[in-house]
Amino acid sequence: MVRRQREEITAQQILVDIARKGRAIKRSDIAKARSDGAMIWTQTYDGRAFNLLDPDPADICFREIATTLSQINRYAGASRAPVSVALHTLIAADNAPPSLKAHVLLHDAHEAYIGDITTPTASALARLADDRNAPLCVRPGAEVVREALAKLKFGIDAAIYEAADLPPPDARMQAEIKHADRIALMTERRDFLAAPPRPWVLELEAVAPAKRVYRAGTFGRTPVDVAGALYDEFRRWLPAFGGGAEPQRRRRATSGAAAHPKEQA
Repeated sequence: MVRRQREEITAQQILVDIARKGRAIKRSDIAKARSDGAMIWTQTYDGRAFNLLDPDPADICFREIATTLSQINRYAGASRAPVSVALHTLIAADNAPPSLKAHVLLHDAHEAYIGDITTPTASALARLADDRNAPLCVRPGAEVVREALAKLKFGIDAAIYEAADLPPPDARMQAEIKHADRIALMTERRDFLAAPPRPWVLELEAVAPAKRVYRAGTFGRTPVDVAGALYDEFRRWLPAFGGGAEPQRRRRATSGAAAHPKEQA
């Protein structure tokens, strides 16, 4: 009830803004205002409204994603040197085979719109949800929290894949992407974090870090440099830009992200 009232108030504000501009309100304006009022959105780097629950591939801008990811730090900032999501992505892609690079480059791209939710934070939320729901004997709260986060990421990922002209990864590729992600994670622990006070989960401890040692300036000294390096990789490997692991996949960008005005800058 409260949510519906809030949506109606937002819709009314949109219609008031239209009236203030001196334009007659049409039936289509009312329908759009109600739709926009119900939209849960976040403001992007370039100042646009991005619909989190119904993302439009046409709203995806890879230059914007690269810039935003270069300014989001992993590990809640608890590293000896800043480790941005963009830096993490570059490390993961650097250790992935050519056939997997495009998908690895996008594995955390949704974080440009929802931020980096650390694994311990997600686990803590799940535990709290379980504790709250246990007395009620309803569906496990942890399951609800994990499913909600997964669904949110899945929807944004789907829009990003479509904008990149890239098919979603199948089960085999998902496993390979996760492994590349874990290699990057354990490499970052070695190169950027303090020695852990206790072992991490067994699945991670079993993964060897990359042979290459990375430093804060490996891909550039500033967030702008790292964003540029990541965007260059997008242009090199994403099919929407004519990139890819196989020559036959190369083609001119015709729609989606490559056609976005910000990509032409």
